[in-house]
Amino acid sequence: MNNESTGEVKAQAFDEARQYNVGRGVMHIHEGAQRPKTALFTVTPPLEMVGRQREISEIVSAAEKAFRSGVALVVLVVHGMAGAGKTALARAVAVRLSSRFSHARLEIDLHGFTPGTKPRDPGEVLATWLGLAGFRASDIPLKLEDKTQVWRAWLAEREVLLLLDNAHAVEQVLPLLPGEAPCCLTLVTSRDTLDDLEAVVRLELERLPPPDAVALLVSRSGRQVVANDGLLLALAERCGFLPLALRPLGALLARRDAADLLEAMDAGKHRFQHLPQVDRAVTAAFMVSYDSLDEDKQRLVRVCGWHPGPNFGASSIGALSGSVSAVAASGLDELHRKGMLMRHSPNRYTFHDLFLDCARQRAETIDSLHERNAGLHRLYVYLQGATTAATTILTNNYSMTAPSGANFTTPAQARHWLASSTDELLTAAHAALNQDWGGGFTLGANVGWWLQLDDRTDQAATLYTALRTRAISRRDRQAEADAMVGLAGIAAIRSDYEQAVQHYSKAQTLYEEAGHLPGQAGALFGLAEIARILRHDYEGAVRHYLAARTLYEEIDDTSGQARAVRGLADLFRFRGAYEEAVQYYVVAQTLYVDIGNRSGQADTILGLAEITRLRDEYEEATRYYVAAQTLYEELGNRSGQARAVFGLAQIARLRGEHEEAIQYYLAAQTRYEEIGNRSGQARSMLGLGDIARLRGESDQGIQHYSAANAISEEIGDPRSQAHALRGLAELWQLRGEYEQGIQHYSAANSLSEKIGDPRGQAHARLGLGEIARLRGDYERADEFYGIARTLYEEISNRRGQANVYLGMARLAEVCGRQRSACVAYSHAEILYRDIGMMEMVRFCREACDRLSCF
Repeated sequence: MNNESTGEVKAQAFDEARQYNVGRGVMHIHEGAQRPKTALFTVTPPLEMVGRQREISEIVSAAEKAFRSGVALVVLVVHGMAGAGKTALARAVAVRLSSRFSHARLEIDLHGFTPGTKPRDPGEVLATWLGLAGFRASDIPLKLEDKTQVWRAWLAEREVLLLLDNAHAVEQVLPLLPGEAPCCLTLVTSRDTLDDLEAVVRLELERLPPPDAVALLVSRSGRQVVANDGLLLALAERCGFLPLALRPLGALLARRDAADLLEAMDAGKHRFQHLPQVDRAVTAAFMVSYDSLDEDKQRLVRVCGWHPGPNFGASSIGALSGSVSAVAASGLDELHRKGMLMRHSPNRYTFHDLFLDCARQRAETIDSLHERNAGLHRLYVYLQGATTAATTILTNNYSMTAPSGANFTTPAQARHWLASSTDELLTAAHAALNQDWGGGFTLGANVGWWLQLDDRTDQAATLYTALRTRAISRRDRQAEADAMVGLAGIAAIRSDYEQAVQHYSKAQTLYEEAGHLPGQAGALFGLAEIARILRHDYEGAVRHYLAARTLYEEIDDTSGQARAVRGLADLFRFRGAYEEAVQYYVVAQTLYVDIGNRSGQADTILGLAEITRLRDEYEEATRYYVAAQTLYEELGNRSGQARAVFGLAQIARLRGEHEEAIQYYLAAQTRYEEIGNRSGQARSMLGLGDIARLRGESDQGIQHYSAANAISEEIGDPRSQAHALRGLAELWQLRGEYEQGIQHYSAANSLSEKIGDPRGQAHARLGLGEIARLRGDYERADEFYGIARTLYEEISNRRGQANVYLGMARLAEVCGRQRSACVAYSHAEILYRDIGMMEMVRFCREACDRLSCF
């Protein structure tokens, strides 16, 4: 019989065997003298296939697209950590695609990561498959290359689906592929990424979504109702949402209560200590991957287990292991490729929770406590140096060389490093304190500073509290004072000013006892800020600022001097003494520029923007706000960004650009909400209330003003509260409810007098004058207008002066004094023209023309 005839007979024999076995739903593969083993040949999804519908659809769509395009070699790779459900997903895909493969659908476990079993030899697999295809043993070549050639020739014109499950490496898979067979599909699953394998789809399978994890537990339990959703979710979470643990735990759930299982997990040294069925499954899955690594990689797995978590980069692991960062990076990439680590973000990795427990158990067994602690201390030293460099670069905005392994030199790079490392830094800072490592206070202070800048106030407060507790236990007054200053800063951000004062005062006392001048200066500066912002105790604020400045000069701290001078500038700005404020801002800006502190420069520019806005110099104010916003964005300072955006909103409102103003106010409000700044939220609401009032939307305006008033009263911000009361007063005035208007204006005026705010007093007196005019009390109206005009002139507020002249013009007109009315309208016109309010310019000009005074 010739070769062609022999091939036809073999093909026919194979097809007959296929038809018989397809009908049975299984296919037998004979392996030499071993007993037949059944390879699943599924026609329905596996019972444990829960969820993953998106992934299944993605693979099926890609496969069908490849077939339509005529791609000869169609390989789909599903890889990921042990127990993620790769096999179940591949089988589900095979079922979805089964109708395309009329000749055979073969699955084989290659035992790449099977406990106690060596990976299958591809030559033996091919011999088995060729024998199944009808080839006699004597006709099957001995060499692997020849077997592959015969196998691919047989597949060339057949429709066959191959599921190569649990592959160990590319070398194991390549000989089994169909080659150029146009109608074949190969599904490959592996813990290894199999990077060298050409694939149409490469899918990394990770943890199940929580709802699917709960569904898998219920499915495996075989019970309709096993527990409430909270308990089931807690069980799924303890399993890390990984099918590897969910399946055996679900089996236990068939006969045990969820609460009982949770209690058992909490009672052990590690979570599955008292659940041996689950523990064996997880440990076996980890160990088979671990054992497949060489000695260096096994040590690297254990070193990663030393890390306090929750994620890490090559530089940290290099410090832990005592190797260079580049070597650690290569090792981490290899462990990720082998499914031992998950990629948390670019260049950062993490363990799955279950395998972290296993890695730490191996480390405790093999690595001495001395070796592990030495590695942790190297890590803390590296992180302390890196955070010191990063915070210094951000504070002063200049480039500098960071410690070896820290790949940043510029502010943008430093911020990126801090942002990507935040979780690691926070965990390491707490771990260093718990280990009583000597540099823990410096590391903690650096991390706390960054957390404040990144608006993570809750985490910062927890860390500062831990620092204080440790300092008290060590009787370290300076470290305790440092922690108190941090807590004071958090309290101020949260608008809890009374607590901030207590913390700063306590810190100042501790610094004095420790003889630490820089700390004393910082505490005095903090007290000055609170005196100015909360208590509006300007005399007290000046004393504190000047005292802080003197101390900063004594210790030659230029940055501190600049802060104190800027504080004085802010104080004079709030008091309406704009000339003095500008002088101080200029001095502060010069100091900040000298030391390259861009954060301070941004704050100073923002102060100048506020003054120019209050002077109605809108073009210049806009330039300042934009410049400050740009700097804040470069520095990643969201609080500063919010203040700059709020300033732009104010400019837009004053220019009558209401829609633009609303967008700015909403953007500022969102930023303030993100960082928990309630005072900023109140100010944004006030701005929205002003827009509603100007548009005649009184109901909406009352809603915004009332909400702002409630917040301002709660946090003790009388300036914003006075603003809210004035807004409500004007709305009541517009509604003809004059008594309500008078009450609110009077209350607002009292608050403004109490805090020494001449601008607020002027606004309130102008409002009272308007109501008096509308009620016909002309003498009283003239008195209020006169007081308001004097106040506005003292603070150089031209818009306010123009509004007063407009009121005086209307008063004179209603009293029949046309000449006086025209003079007042002319004064108002000139002032409105100076500040660019052209609509009001036209109004005043038309009023003069109507009166025909000139």
